[in-house]
Amino acid sequence: MLKQRLITAAILLLAALTAVWFLPLVWLYVLFSAVALFAASEWTLLMGLTGWTPGRIAYLAVTAAILAVLWPVRHTLWPWLASLAMVWWLLVAVLIVRYPSGLDRRPHIVGLAVAGQLLWVPTILCLTLLSGQTHGREKLIYEFALVWAADTGAYVVGRS
Repeated sequence: MLKQRLITAAILLLAALTAVWFLPLVWLYVLFSAVALFAASEWTLLMGLTGWTPGRIAYLAVTAAILAVLWPVRHTLWPWLASLAMVWWLLVAVLIVRYPSGLDRRPHIVGLAVAGQLLWVPTILCLTLLSGQTHGREKLIYEFALVWAADTGAYVVGRS
């Protein structure tokens, strides 16, 4: 199992580094958007939308539309989206501190839908804009390396 994970990780690492380093900015955004759509698909399962129901398809279509409309106006909207994401993560910090209170009821599906959009839309836009800055690709690779190292460390500690 570990060998298969390592091989998969090596292939994905090479693909990610190649994409970040060589893809033009717009194609990097398209690639990140495709990953976001995959995340949105997984998120719909957490929302309770199993199977290819109209609700799940609509959520994915809305996500794709938001990501498509966002690119042409990225320089105008990114500060607002980044601020909105920051407020969201501050709220998440409050929820973590208050844990486990409030777990007696499941969040409403609309709240989960909005939360999902706040997770990936600002992230995808800001990651792409970061890579367009001076030394941005290096910064993005460094950011990915930090996340990958933390994820790997959590896996290793969790397994032991």
